[in-house]
Amino acid sequence: MIEIFKSFIFILFAWVIFYWIIPYGMYLTLKHKNMEKESIMRHDVYLKNRDCLNKDK
Repeated sequence: MIEIFKSFIFILFAWVIFYWIIPYGMYLTLKHKNMEKESIMRHDVYLKNRDCLNKDK
């Protein structure tokens, strides 16, 4: 009976790791990379707009 309980706990632990922790970590990593790309794009647009404003003067 104890062996069955240990097996169940191990399977539950493995399920939590593979189906919750790993995908959530991947989601956070991809979200962070996307935020970095957006920040770079916004900065590039800001610099481009600033250069255009300086040329008009």
